[in-house]
Amino acid sequence: MTLKEYLQDNKLREVAAAAGVSVPYLSQIANGHRRPSPPVAARIAEACNGQVTRDELLYPEPAVA
Repeated sequence: MTLKEYLQDNKLREVAAAAGVSVPYLSQIANGHRRPSPPVAARIAEACNGQVTRDELLYPEPAVA
């Protein structure tokens, strides 16, 4: 599951607070505009209860044209 998919069913603010990141930064990650560092990716994955993996955050699949 991608972070964007996960956030459709969950509250952006709650996940950001649990991961210790700002709402705008988490939104940028979810929309593919930024990539988190490995420690931040691990915190986000934990805040998503493992439904979004650290590897998915660090190495998202490229968009299909």
